[in-house]
Amino acid sequence: MKLAIITARYGAEILGGAETFARHLAEHLAERGHQIQVYTSCAKDYYTWENVFPYGSTVVNRVTVHRFPITSYDQARFSSLSHKLVTQWQLNQSEQKAWWAAGAHSQPLYQAVEQEAANYDALLVLPYQATLAQAAAWIVPERTILAPCLHNEPYAYLELSRLLLAELHGVLFLTPEEQAFTVNQLKVDLKRQGVLGAAVSGPTTSTHKRSPATLPYILTIGRLEAGKNLGLLYDYVERLADEGSPLKLLLAGDGPYAPPARPPFEVRGFVSEAEKQALLAGATALVHPSLNESFSLVLLEAWLAECPVLVHKQCPVTLGHVARSQGGLAFENFSEFSTALNFFLTEPEIAAKMGENGRSYTTQNYTWPLILDRLENFLREWTTH
Repeated sequence: MKLAIITARYGAEILGGAETFARHLAEHLAERGHQIQVYTSCAKDYYTWENVFPYGSTVVNRVTVHRFPITSYDQARFSSLSHKLVTQWQLNQSEQKAWWAAGAHSQPLYQAVEQEAANYDALLVLPYQATLAQAAAWIVPERTILAPCLHNEPYAYLELSRLLLAELHGVLFLTPEEQAFTVNQLKVDLKRQGVLGAAVSGPTTSTHKRSPATLPYILTIGRLEAGKNLGLLYDYVERLADEGSPLKLLLAGDGPYAPPARPPFEVRGFVSEAEKQALLAGATALVHPSLNESFSLVLLEAWLAECPVLVHKQCPVTLGHVARSQGGLAFENFSEFSTALNFFLTEPEIAAKMGENGRSYTTQNYTWPLILDRLENFLREWTTH
């Protein structure tokens, strides 16, 4: 098949979950012999949308990448309206149009997609939240498939977002929870829909044997942002320390929302794959307190290392993963958080079994061969009718 993948930012330097998934999907499809071309911007940062990468086409890991400059972005207006949306959970119709117009756009990219769309079997766009992706999806909606990567957030309730979901050729979700939210909560009548899933790129077997450290620690992986509910995690870990718990929190990642620079916290910053595997092998558990996720690859990474996980009960996606896999525990308050971690420490055999369960769940549902098979099946069915 010949496919176009359209995403606002692309490259190994881009650490966003949806953008990483887009890149790995493109590369794995190319390895299978599909002709994959990516349409993206020259931007690296989603706050400034400054054109950093050179304009033009290159081939990276068998994927042809076409980069186009951002030609308009009213950062002040967009930030102001986004703040209002996030705090009030709504914008009126004129404000929605102004929000969309103020967002990052690339007219040369839109022109290229319009000119070349007929040459592809399908156009795959992700994620829905980027104004550039939304605009590109409207160019030939009858041949465009969206992988929205959405969850219960203000952007999902915009009339613009719901209309886009309803009008496109098809929508592919990462989890059953994302699909259920769209159909049942947003009340969107989709033309075609399916659950694709996602997969971890990298080793499917850890080079480090699972061996929880004698000086116990819990681990979190990813960018340090307030939106990931890290403030709650920092508070709970400090309360544990005040109660005499030996557990410390290791953070493999960087970002603007770091914990206090004192025990029981230790920020490792960005770590290599080998370091990440070693940290997972020694962790009492991976803790993922986020309330809003569309998939959460970090859980799969932990489970491939047979590390049990602890997630928040108010996140449907991560809670769903844990319930289906029996690969960890969930909490909703400090008492449940403390009890769960104490259970991991005092019941190491059960904790180890949870890690094994998680690994089985991951290898049976979320490997690249499985994801590619599903996608090929969806595309064959949806592009021949």
